[in-house]
Amino acid sequence: SSRLYLEGGGVYITATVLNRADDANPGADPITFVLSRQRLVTLRHVDPRPVTTYATRIARQPNACSGAEDALFGLLEAFIDRFADILERVSLDLDQTSRSIFDSSPSRPGGERDLQAVLKTLARNDDLASTARESLLSISRAISFLAVVADGWPKKEAKDLKARLKTATRDISSLAEHAAFETNKVNFLLNATLGMINIEQNRIIKLFSVAAVVFLPPT
Repeated sequence: SSRLYLEGGGVYITATVLNRADDANPGADPITFVLSRQRLVTLRHVDPRPVTTYATRIARQPNACSGAEDALFGLLEAFIDRFADILERVSLDLDQTSRSIFDSSPSRPGGERDLQAVLKTLARNDDLASTARESLLSISRAISFLAVVADGWPKKEAKDLKARLKTATRDISSLAEHAAFETNKVNFLLNATLGMINIEQNRIIKLFSVAAVVFLPPT
């Protein structure tokens, strides 16, 4: 792959990661990691939160990072943790949205529910879940590539790092299943919202039909 290769003694990895998850328009941006035996360099035009969080943690606890490889795996793990937090927030938001859809009590004066706002909320959560799943897949490819590259490292060091990679792979697998579940839930709530809109429209048409029958004789 053109995103995962070795050149000049360095390891080049490009992954697409979810960014601006807290903004109105989240997106996915590429980040390139250049790993040598002495240094780790990131090439990016964005500043994702996991990078800032990990850098702050290392600045406070320098002993938590033993080298360039450790820094790269720490960054990847920080991204996985961030995606887990995002999916958990999506799950909570969808639970609240579900209650607002099926709640029989009026949510606004006049007994009307803002179903247009519900549709916007569902669209945003679907975007977050699908982009997080895409990012997890991208990082999974990077981890699989690193597992192959680690075969050429010293035996003890490679063994420790492969154990971390194995754990990260299991985490990614479980999070990908979580993202798929949330996407299915979004589809269900979307269909339910459209059904509620049809019910509201039928109720309005029914009122107009009754009014037309009432005023027909005088007309």
